[in-house]
Amino acid sequence: MSSSAPSTPTRDSLAGLLNAMEEESPVPPPLMRKRTLSTTSLAEDGENNGDNAEDFITIFSASAANSNATAIVKRYADHKRLKPEQKAEVDDFFKASSVVRHAKLLVMLMAVDNHLNEIILAQPPFELGDAAETNIEHIVLATLLSSKIPSYKGASPLKTVMTIQELALNTRFSLPPTVGTVPSHRQVAVEFAQEALTQARSKIKKIVARSMKLNKNDADFTPDPADHQGIFDLTEAVVAVSVELCARMALISQRQIFLQCPGSKFWDKLDAALATIRKAAGGDAKKLSRAFRKVLDNDLKAHGTSSSLPVDVPEASAASTFQGEVDELITGPVRQSSPEM
Repeated sequence: MSSSAPSTPTRDSLAGLLNAMEEESPVPPPLMRKRTLSTTSLAEDGENNGDNAEDFITIFSASAANSNATAIVKRYADHKRLKPEQKAEVDDFFKASSVVRHAKLLVMLMAVDNHLNEIILAQPPFELGDAAETNIEHIVLATLLSSKIPSYKGASPLKTVMTIQELALNTRFSLPPTVGTVPSHRQVAVEFAQEALTQARSKIKKIVARSMKLNKNDADFTPDPADHQGIFDLTEAVVAVSVELCARMALISQRQIFLQCPGSKFWDKLDAALATIRKAAGGDAKKLSRAFRKVLDNDLKAHGTSSSLPVDVPEASAASTFQGEVDELITGPVRQSSPEM
């Protein structure tokens, strides 16, 4: 058995080898290795995961809060017994953006303002009411009978009456509170007080004329002073009587002045006499009181048949509480607001 000789590379196979040697080596495929976790990558991954978690929590919390708020608002709307269309409007308002909400609020305020104006225009004209008018008339009479006022005509008594009203809004005088806050309501009170002062002065003047039994048809007729009505009866025709009020009424009536000037200038003449007395007193209350008593004594002697008052007429200390309150207000807060008094 013969052995075969080793094969010799042919020319073609050698050429293939040589060509292969000239070729670039192929890039080996990447090896599958474990990833190395660096500190930076770990931090980045943590941050990304944290952001996603926070976003999820925020969205979930906001959704839960909105759901809870919606439920609360619906229950509150039911509690307030809103109509179905009102509930729907609340729901739309709750879902709207902040800009739309603000705009809706402005529109609603304007609608409420229009509605209030309609209500105000539909209201009847303001009236003081019977109780308030009666109280003003009492204040007017007490003001005219007060020895503390500087005059019976002009702005002084009216200002006194209005100041007393404003001071008395929260007391027992029962004046409407809006008199002190609403200008148009206050004007109604001013006009009523002005008319009440005019009527009170007219009433007193007529009583004074009747007290002297004058004859309107005979201006020259002068009855005997003994036939004149006494100061007690004259005062009683105006107000509940006390000695002090008789003295004040004697000054107001000043029948000698009335005989000299019975017309429209009577109150002006009386104011002049009062100003003279107050100036002579110089602010001394005792001097002023003595002057009033002197006027009373002169009236008792000059008119009627009695030279003294009935024994049961109370002194000033027993004068009406209301008159005393008015006197105190005039000497206190009213004078502070009007220093000329």
